[in-house]
Amino acid sequence: MEFHALPSSCTGYINEKALDYNFTNEGGVENTIRFHKNIIGLWPVQECKRQWQREGVELSYAFWETAIIKYPDAVGFAGNCAFDGPNLGKLKVLNEADWGIATFDLEPETLEFIEEGVLTVAMGINPWLNAYLATELAYNHLVSGEALPVNSQIDSGPELVTSENVTDFLAREKDLELKHSFHLDLMAENFSDLDSLIIAR
Repeated sequence: MEFHALPSSCTGYINEKALDYNFTNEGGVENTIRFHKNIIGLWPVQECKRQWQREGVELSYAFWETAIIKYPDAVGFAGNCAFDGPNLGKLKVLNEADWGIATFDLEPETLEFIEEGVLTVAMGINPWLNAYLATELAYNHLVSGEALPVNSQIDSGPELVTSENVTDFLAREKDLELKHSFHLDLMAENFSDLDSLIIAR
């Protein structure tokens, strides 16, 4: 995670340059704001790994090798952490298998395997959209003086990448103008009235 301290009088940066570089503003203790780029995905991976290690599960390439041997008639495998897609992809190629693979996180190696037709689908979240929607909602409520419901959230939805859209996805991620345009269109189409999308828990 990269972060930069802002002057105490600053209310955060909300501009096109921040959008282009996928940076966000995070409110903190004593009215502080951190302007940073959050790398989503690592914390869930670490928590999964910690829990499975407590349960005695070995998390490695060998884990999936064992699963493949134990379930030779499987038609597919589903991984739920960032390292699963690459490991399952390597094993599928090595074993010349034809089972499907679904995984979580849009890691570069996972996306390469989707391009090559090795992996079926990967699901990821949009870190910029998650951070921007929360910031915009909080800002709107601060300006209006209306309180937000406690423990409220907005579901920004997952993004699924398959062989049908991986080329467009990669092109968008590499081109800041395309990425910016995509997010603006997505927000106009799906997130124009944030208050109507609040889910209170």
